[in-house]
Amino acid sequence: MAAVKAAGSRVAVSHPSAATLLGLPIDRSLADEAAARVHLSTTTNRTTTRRDLRIHRVASLTNVEVKWLGELPVTAAARTIADLAPLCTPRHLERMISEALALRLTTRAMLEAQVARSSACNGILKLRAVMAAGEPHVTESEAEELLLDIVHGAGLPRPETNVHVEGFRIDVLWRRERVVVEINGYAAHSRLETFKRDHRKRRTLQLAGYVPLEFTYWELTGERARCTA
Repeated sequence: MAAVKAAGSRVAVSHPSAATLLGLPIDRSLADEAAARVHLSTTTNRTTTRRDLRIHRVASLTNVEVKWLGELPVTAAARTIADLAPLCTPRHLERMISEALALRLTTRAMLEAQVARSSACNGILKLRAVMAAGEPHVTESEAEELLLDIVHGAGLPRPETNVHVEGFRIDVLWRRERVVVEINGYAAHSRLETFKRDHRKRRTLQLAGYVPLEFTYWELTGERARCTA
């Protein structure tokens, strides 16, 4: 609020600062940036030399692009996602869109309208491509997010996530190629009954013609090149 008052009129908290206030998922670099200084967007020529403020000069900031949190103006979810698009990977954009839709902070129509209003920079083209690909994935663990980041980075085909095959729930599936991936952690898979079930699942999938692959969280974080291969 102090930053907004210091910046004057036609201003809103934006970029990683807005994402933090709205509860949108951002990666560590953006979270660190949001913690280091407040980001503001304004249509005026306002500048600052303060290190704890970052002012973005924008061509327009319409009423539908601003959400009020009490007395604090914040860029709405669709505008915030569009502003951050140049700094995000396609997978990160999917996560933000998924969370914004789940929290009912925006709608697909509002996102499409925001894309139409925005200039065709690389970030907006990336956001348009992500939206054109269909509904974003909804995953249930950080490990699955890491795996999908690897998949996107390697240019591999888009998989299905959290689906049922041969009576078992599968983390990741390439249906046409009949490849399944399971992400195993010691804490969740070390009990005897879980150990037996995992072996039964693997055997059933192999007999049905699937290729089961297994990765641990540590492999996904420390051996990304091998996982990609």
